[in-house]
This record gives sequence, C-alpha cells and structure tokens, in this order.
Amino acid sequence: MNQSHYDSNGRPLVPPAERPFVPYVEQETVQETVWFNPTEKDAVLDLYVGTKPVYSPKMKEELKRLPPAQLRELRTGLRRYIIRAGERRSIPSEFDQGIQQTHCQESDCASRPMYCRDMSHHHLVVGGLGPQLINEKVQHRPTVHPSLIEAYALEQEAQKQAMLLLQQNQARDAAMVAAQAQLERAAKLRAEMAANAEKDHAAATPAAQQTPAQPGHEKKGK
Repeated sequence: MNQSHYDSNGRPLVPPAERPFVPYVEQETVQETVWFNPTEKDAVLDLYVGTKPVYSPKMKEELKRLPPAQLRELRTGLRRYIIRAGERRSIPSEFDQGIQQTHCQESDCASRPMYCRDMSHHHLVVGGLGPQLINEKVQHRPTVHPSLIEAYALEQEAQKQAMLLLQQNQARDAAMVAAQAQLERAAKLRAEMAANAEKDHAAATPAAQQTPAQPGHEKKGK
C-alpha cells in the first residue's frame, strides 16, 4: 500500500485542488482540509500567500522567463486553487480562514466563536472566498523528507537523460540505415549504367566492322 495515497487512518486521501502551475519544490502539507463544491460552477480561489521582493538583476531576468500564472503569484502574492463543480479537493488547512470565515452558533462553545474548529458544532459562514463550499473534514498527508525529494528529482533527471540518449541513438541508427540504403541504390544504378554502356558498345562495334564496300569503288586494271 502506497502510504502517500492514504491518511494516518488508512482512508484514501482526497487529491489536492488544481493549480495553474507546480512550484519547483513543494512538500505535501501535514494537514489539509477537504472541500466539496456542490454547485454547477467551478470554484476559483485566489488565496493570499505573500510576496518576496526581488532585488538582484539575475532574479529579474529569471522572472521574465516564468509562465504567466507563476509570475502572477510572485507579483501579487495570490495563489490560485480551482475546485471543479461537483468535486472534492483538498487545500492546506492554513487557508481555511481565507476560504470561509465562520461563526460558531453553540452557546457553550469554549473557544472563541470566530476560531472554533469543532466539526460537531454548527457554524454560520459569514465571509471568505468560498462561502458556497462545504468543509467536510481534515486529512493528514504524510510529509516527504527533503532528501527523498532530491533523490526523486535526480532519478527523474537521469530517466530524462536516458530517454534523450535513446532517442538520439535511434535517430542516428535510422540515419545510418537511410545512408546505407542510398549508397546501395547509387552502386546499383552505377552498375546498371556500366552494363548498358557495355551493351551499347558491343552492339555498335560489329556493325562498323561488317560494313560492305560501296559499288563503283573497285580499282580498275591497267
């Protein structure tokens, strides 16, 4: 059983919400909230993650080569998550307040009403980017050690290089086969041309040797 597909209780993990791009290195979060979109329209959530100033000329040049979605996140600090209509998707629980701001309706709640996370309590949605979504549960996704991420990246790069080398070898072999076939066709053509030339020469030589003397050219006697 692949533990990355199950939570700590052995239940299948709900897949993460769609992202317009994948960061360079992103470990899976420990705690995620499962959101269900019961509507017939996709939910697009622009959640604030913050911005990082760019000072060096090198970084400014690298920014010009980024895809538009990633460049938008770096400039605005807004990370876009998409939950398709009728689907369940997980988003890191740190964004819960941005997705839905709720107020606990239980009078005996020990927590502050705005910060109550007891799933057995009745909550009233009073704000957030996804008031139409349904907060179903929290799931715990196993974290990935950085060394494993690096090893996986190295393995992927090695496989990519091996595939590229294989494609280059296949292209080289195909070019060699094509060149060899062309050489064979050229040799065959030269042989045919030489044979035809010999036939033409053999056919022309006897005709020249057996040409009869023309009348009126015999020598007269003295």
